[in-house]
Amino acid sequence: RCAVADQLHIFLVADGFSSTSKAASQHSDAGSQGATLCASEMPRQVVHAFMGRQKLTPLWAQVGEDGGRLEEADQAAVAWAEALTTGYASVNWMLTEKVPDAGCHAIACVVTRSGLYVASVGLGRAVIGTETDGGRTLLCDEASTPHDATSETEQSRLSDVIKTLKQLPPGIPTRCLGAPRLKQSNPSITGLPDVARIEHSEEGRRFVLLGSPGLWDSGARLPLQWAVEAYRNGRCPAEELVQRAGKGGRDVVAMVLVLPQGLGGESSPLPAHSEVVQD
Repeated sequence: RCAVADQLHIFLVADGFSSTSKAASQHSDAGSQGATLCASEMPRQVVHAFMGRQKLTPLWAQVGEDGGRLEEADQAAVAWAEALTTGYASVNWMLTEKVPDAGCHAIACVVTRSGLYVASVGLGRAVIGTETDGGRTLLCDEASTPHDATSETEQSRLSDVIKTLKQLPPGIPTRCLGAPRLKQSNPSITGLPDVARIEHSEEGRRFVLLGSPGLWDSGARLPLQWAVEAYRNGRCPAEELVQRAGKGGRDVVAMVLVLPQGLGGESSPLPAHSEVVQD
């Protein structure tokens, strides 16, 4: 349920569920099929959308809402946000058509010179830890918000129907991929993602945790501490997260990116903003 597109540094964690069960925490063959399809298709669809947009409207031609020319990094930000939204919409359609009994939580991260782009639907999360003071301090930031009826962001979006959403079965997200029958009975549930841009750190190394809902039962900071401790001691941080959070049979999918500082600078090893990478 993890996918990586090496050339464009696209990373994804997908966790499927049965949209016909009483709770989205119940996994099934349909849920597994949905997660597999999402993990295999999402990077391809995002890359295709980005390249297609580049061909229609090159980065240098991007303008802001005021009609003024955008800086190069801001041009890239607009393009990546649209590519991720288009990619999610494409995979949402694929799941609806091919695995109609499946729903999917999905959280993606694209690493580019202009920053990290995190797109999410469902109850998974992205958490970022940044080392400062030579590694003596670790800052913890949540780069995404779980989508359910208790989220302030979702309450604002769904203010007219929030009473109905609060009656959803436990674990049912207010955003997810696929799950057409669930969306028919709850039309306000959408497959469109939240997309956030996080600029690269100039202070120190970064740890980016992408995890399915089961990883975050103890909050955001504890899994981050587990991952950093494992990495500093020569262990695989993702395996550490699965082992610790998955005790008792809890289903957990996790990915950890360890990024050096300065990825946004002129000497960055990442491709230039305008470089088109072949699919």
